[in-house]
Amino acid sequence: MGGIAGVERLHKSRILKKLLTEQKKAGRMYGGICSSPSFLQKQGLLKDKIATAHPAVIDKLTGQVADGTGVVIDGKLITCRGLGTVIDFSLAIVSKFFGHARARSVAEGIVFEYPKAQL
Repeated sequence: MGGIAGVERLHKSRILKKLLTEQKKAGRMYGGICSSPSFLQKQGLLKDKIATAHPAVIDKLTGQVADGTGVVIDGKLITCRGLGTVIDFSLAIVSKFFGHARARSVAEGIVFEYPKAQL
């Protein structure tokens, strides 16, 4: 289940809250897509960060928002607008961990036109 109803379910998960907090404290990547950045915000994980989210919840984000941008990487935080940007989101993660060339190779393998500039 996704969307706002899915985010409401995420709020009930103590395990997820703990894991995300540990990720941030350890300096590891964390993030969310679609409506879940609103969950990250309630956990204090968007503080001093730029993020994006689904148009249905983006106006609820109180920090810096990159409205209209498909994928936003701010340090160790990565967010994207929704399912329509999930391939960009995935390739941005590959690029962050393994480099631009690997992300381009993965994109070619799934027949996705990878942008010429880095994400």
